Amino acid sequence: MKLRNLFAGVVAATTALAMVVGCNSTEQDLGTPDISISANEMTFEVAGGDQTLTLNATREWKVETDADWVVVSPESGEGSASEQTVTVTVLENTGMDRSADLKFTIGMKSKYLTVYQAGPGGSAEALVVYGNDFDKAKAEKGDKWTTYLDDATQAGWRNETGTGIETVTYAVKSITYRTNSGNGSAGTYSDYVALGASGVNYLWFGTSPTYFAVKNITLPEGKTDYTLSFGTERYLYQAEDNTYNWEEFNVYVSADTKKWVKLAFDFAGGTLPNGRWDLASTTFTVPAGTTSLNIYFTSSLGSAYAIDDLKLVQSENAGTAIDFASGEEFEVGGDISGGSTTDPGIGDLPEGTGEGTFESPYDAAKATNVASAMADGETKSGVYVKGTIKSIKEISTSYGNASYYLTDADGAAEFYVFRGKYLNEEKFTSEDQIKVGDEVVVFGDLINYMGNTPELSQGNYIVTLNGEGASEFEAPESLGEKTVADFITAADVDNYYTLSGVVSNFSSSYCSFDLTDESGAIYVYSVLAQSKSQWASQMADGGTVTIYGKYAYYDGGGDETKAKHEVVDAYIVSYTPGEGGDDPVTPPADGECQFDSELTWTLGTNAYDATSSTSQKAIVNDETVDNILKLGKTSAGGSATVTIPSGTTKVGFYSVAWKGNTSTTLTCTAGSSTVTLNLAANDGATGNPDPTYEITVSDSDYYTVDIPDGATQMTVETTGTSNCRALIFGLKAIAE
Repeated sequence: MKLRNLFAGVVAATTALAMVVGCNSTEQDLGTPDISISANEMTFEVAGGDQTLTLNATREWKVETDADWVVVSPESGEGSASEQTVTVTVLENTGMDRSADLKFTIGMKSKYLTVYQAGPGGSAEALVVYGNDFDKAKAEKGDKWTTYLDDATQAGWRNETGTGIETVTYAVKSITYRTNSGNGSAGTYSDYVALGASGVNYLWFGTSPTYFAVKNITLPEGKTDYTLSFGTERYLYQAEDNTYNWEEFNVYVSADTKKWVKLAFDFAGGTLPNGRWDLASTTFTVPAGTTSLNIYFTSSLGSAYAIDDLKLVQSENAGTAIDFASGEEFEVGGDISGGSTTDPGIGDLPEGTGEGTFESPYDAAKATNVASAMADGETKSGVYVKGTIKSIKEISTSYGNASYYLTDADGAAEFYVFRGKYLNEEKFTSEDQIKVGDEVVVFGDLINYMGNTPELSQGNYIVTLNGEGASEFEAPESLGEKTVADFITAADVDNYYTLSGVVSNFSSSYCSFDLTDESGAIYVYSVLAQSKSQWASQMADGGTVTIYGKYAYYDGGGDETKAKHEVVDAYIVSYTPGEGGDDPVTPPADGECQFDSELTWTLGTNAYDATSSTSQKAIVNDETVDNILKLGKTSAGGSATVTIPSGTTKVGFYSVAWKGNTSTTLTCTAGSSTVTLNLAANDGATGNPDPTYEITVSDSDYYTVDIPDGATQMTVETTGTSNCRALIFGLKAIAE
């Protein structure tokens, strides 16, 4: 009986507990997780005060904010089916207008309240004297790099704000504006991008000396204290250490653009970490009565520094006292205003000297000027540059190359040599083979990398070092002289033989050419360094050469049409220039042909004319030509087929190579006849016609090609992976 009663009691108690649990579960079911607030903005006066809002939350909630001048009560609460009242208290404001965001959250959902409060100091925007984020329009890279600040068509960087901008002008030298892609990695704007700055513009300081100056900022009457801030970083390509260097990047201010005072600036965290973007700032005080201010940024190391978000604001506190009377005296040229320019993109750089040859090498200024006029992708092959090593970026014994900067005696220019070899085209084996102060002559290809960095491209090498040239030439032992035909038949890959013949299809980049004698022709592949530096600027088609060399056979990389016999390990023994060759071709008289084409053609690969999406037109010697033929692009050749009327014995035409391209060849094939022409570069052949190219040609740009009997077509073609662009016009059939 007792056990039965005990069991019944346990059952009753369990049933009662289950009923209680079931009732409580029903009472706590508030539906899906959600939160809402009755207001999303609140505005307070200077004195502060309290305001309330109602909150609905079906789960536990809390408030998050970084503002220490806002108090929320309660700061958190339980989920409830009823409205909850929240009080927002704002403290008195003794400074500038301010705002704060309050986040009401249940974790998976959030609502925001923005609190605004007036301050006796007014709005921060009202204190901006000059501001520029350079983001008015996205910087674009077209057929060539067209974002130099002094390009009249590129004013998208001018996005000024502030009270003192009405009289502002600018002065620049080697400055471009670019758009950050937002794909930054460690060391390349990564911190900046993390703050949501993807796609913004910034100013890039190019070849040194380089500067950006904001002139004639009007200062507010009676104000003397200012804070200057700007985002910046040091990022020299492939440098092992990109820690910010205050000696390489300097900021000056001036009241009259004649005497300049250097400002000391710093970052919030002190030293800027290696390759990181951050905000720099400095506070200074100008003498009473100063009515205008000029700001000057300059870099002594080219292609390493950038700035963004430049701002000059009134400060609440005094800073470093500025004594303009004791400033450094220098002039700032390169003035631009309203998007127009009175100075080229390279500023007041001297014209420089030299012809780019072995006997007359470019100095650093001339090399910079020549390359700066080239579009990205263009190459001026086989040039010599002379200068003193100003700084060494890197000497890699792993890869055997070095990158360094050259300067002239007056230090006015700085020119970059990218990944070059040592004397005799040998690899660098130690880091002490060159040093700052060494005088060198360097041979290589001149380019304008990315359209804003003049340099000798990879593959260059030192010709002379402190007056000492390559090792004295010692001709290898020859087993005797052979004709080209006998040399090919012998096919001796181990021994040297002597060959003599006429040079054609000469390339100064590698000192390679075709050698032809009475028995045939063979390709001479890149004479050795001991001779290349001397011969590359002396040889030309039509000259007579004697060489020592070994035999090799190139299989064309599997393409039988490109297979050929070659002379390798070649040494030039002697060379005699040609005597002018054939009689010069005389173009038709004015009015007989002019520059319009009488013949028609069919476009092939990478070929363009007036029917293309990029309509090809030109003004040639002041005459309008409505249809020209363009072949090739930066990295590939192009072709077209010209229709030949019956009875034609010759085809005459004008043809020029792209600006800066000195080794472009045009191959013309009609029937069994093939002619290769070496085209001259033309300064007007560049960019996209908008609406036309503007070209000046001379008699030397006119060519004729013999047409065999019965030929009805002539193929015109440029080949290769660089220097492939050519323009053709004035095509005419000639019957003799």
